[in-house]
Amino acid sequence: MINRIVKITKKYQGIDFVLNAYTDEAKEFFLIRDRLDLRRRKSVEFYSITVYKDFTDNGKSFRGSSTVRLHPTLSDDEISSMIERTAFAAGFVRNEPYPLPPLQQHVTSPRSFPDTGAILSELSAAVSGPD
Repeated sequence: MINRIVKITKKYQGIDFVLNAYTDEAKEFFLIRDRLDLRRRKSVEFYSITVYKDFTDNGKSFRGSSTVRLHPTLSDDEISSMIERTAFAAGFVRNEPYPLPPLQQHVTSPRSFPDTGAILSELSAAVSGPD
C-alpha cells in the first residue's frame, strides 16, 4: 500500500507530502453475564497523508497543508482523487513558508499484550459482582 501511494504522488508536481502508516492492534472480549462468549484479536492498518502545497498570492509566499486518511481497500483512482482534493484544500491554508523535516522512516515494534487470563478473571469477577 505504501508503495502504491508513493507511486501515485509522484505524478503530482508542486506538492510535498508526509505519509504515515500504522497498525492498531487490540484484543477484545465479549461477555454474557460472567461467561466469556467471544474473544478476538484484531489488527487494523491505517494510512494518512499530509499534502503540502507552496503557492503565492499577491507576491507573498505561502505553504498550505491538508491531511486525509486513506483506507487500504481504496483503488489507485480513488487514492489519486483524494490526493487531488487534499492538495486543493491545502491551497486555502495560508501559513508562512516553513521547512519540512528530512526524509526518514520510523519503525516501531509491535506492542505486547498483558496476560489476558488474569485480565479476564478480574473482568469476569467485576461484571458478575455479588448476586
